[in-house]
Amino acid sequence: MRWRIALMVLLAATIGLLVFYPLKLQSGPQIPSGVQEFENALVEIAKRVEPSVVNISAEKTEKVTVPSPFEEFENDPFFQRFFRGFQFPSFPREQVYRRRTLGSGFIVSSNGYVLTNAHVVEGFDQVTVITHSGASYKGKVVGRDERSDLALVKIENPGEPLQPVVLGTSSNLQVGQIVAAFGNPFGVGQSMTLGIISALNRSQVVEEKSYFNLIQTDAALNPGNSGGPLVNIKGEVIGINVAIASPGAFNVGVGFAIPIDIAKKLLPQLEKGKVTRGYLGVKIQSVTPDMKAVYGAGEGALVVEVIPNSPADKAGIKEGDIITRVDNKPIHTDADLVETVAFTSPGTRVTLTVIRDKKEIKIPVTIGSYEESPEASPSSEKEGIKVENITPQLRERYRIPSDQEGVVVTRVGVDSPFYSAGIREGDVVYRVNDKKVRNVSEFNSAIAEAKKIGRAYIWVRRGSDTYMLTVYF
Repeated sequence: MRWRIALMVLLAATIGLLVFYPLKLQSGPQIPSGVQEFENALVEIAKRVEPSVVNISAEKTEKVTVPSPFEEFENDPFFQRFFRGFQFPSFPREQVYRRRTLGSGFIVSSNGYVLTNAHVVEGFDQVTVITHSGASYKGKVVGRDERSDLALVKIENPGEPLQPVVLGTSSNLQVGQIVAAFGNPFGVGQSMTLGIISALNRSQVVEEKSYFNLIQTDAALNPGNSGGPLVNIKGEVIGINVAIASPGAFNVGVGFAIPIDIAKKLLPQLEKGKVTRGYLGVKIQSVTPDMKAVYGAGEGALVVEVIPNSPADKAGIKEGDIITRVDNKPIHTDADLVETVAFTSPGTRVTLTVIRDKKEIKIPVTIGSYEESPEASPSSEKEGIKVENITPQLRERYRIPSDQEGVVVTRVGVDSPFYSAGIREGDVVYRVNDKKVRNVSEFNSAIAEAKKIGRAYIWVRRGSDTYMLTVYF
């Protein structure tokens, strides 16, 4: 009898577990209130920022000239003997196609201004802005600044209300702060990724372009994110996504953004279509703590070269000086000095605090204009190629031998006849046809003469190699 009662109790307990345990699973675990609040905050960020983020599609028509493969044999007697009278296909030929690029941006004003990276729209003849609603509009590049890699695009005739972002500040950021990145990675559409600020004040060289004071983040950035906003936990924009450090073209957790305070300073100038910068005329590097015993300062910007006839030279700045302050603004690193001088209006009189021979001195200096400086050397940008006189800075950047004369190619459009001929950035042009080229003026003159006959034989130096390349006009 007892065993029957025990069996019935066991059976009832088993049925109870089968009936009620699934119901308990369906109710789910309790989520801590803090986690739920954090999730809600992320959702609110997305709702607040996404309507202001845009996709940018830029296009241009490219013409590639295909030279004759028989050109070098045309005047060869042996060649003419065997192929006399043979009709070869006519050359040069032109092939026309469209090149496209994708990037991101964000609306900064309700009247249609969009902030993005300069490299997203550089050199393209047609810009399309696609808003969060999916509507496409023609965009006009109002202003572009290569040095900061920022550009301002105007949406023409928007057919919908535009919601601008809230611009925060990058002056009080801290490592460890939570951030979110928005953009159009790989062209898949608007996306949001989450991370933290990994580091501040990063200097980085990306595709031979130098950046200063960048924000480093581990929020996923990929091709297509360029120009999109990096926001804080409040949804305020604190940076503009610009680059990644990666062995390939994909995210590995090291991304960079331009601090929004830089963009806020440049926006009024970008809207006018021209950016001007201050100029001091020094080459510098950051002071490290271990230098204090030798130089008398543990931080600041160490002057390693003074450009002749520059504002710094005229004011009496010397090699070995350490600049620790501009007026009342402290200078901790070389990047601090670069940014401070750049955003000081040309003609402004400032006082530099300098450590010289371990003693502090004050040196007044009038800031010059970068656009009128030797570093902004005379250049020519015609037919899709830009060449510049070889300055010490360009000689160092492109590793040009000290005895090499000519002009250096600093940009060449892929749709230009020069690109089709094989000329690339960093090449030194020292002869065009039978004319020596020692400066931009001689290059322009030689090209003008060459266009009269429809072709130019360009002699270039690339590293330790020399090439003669044929350009057809």
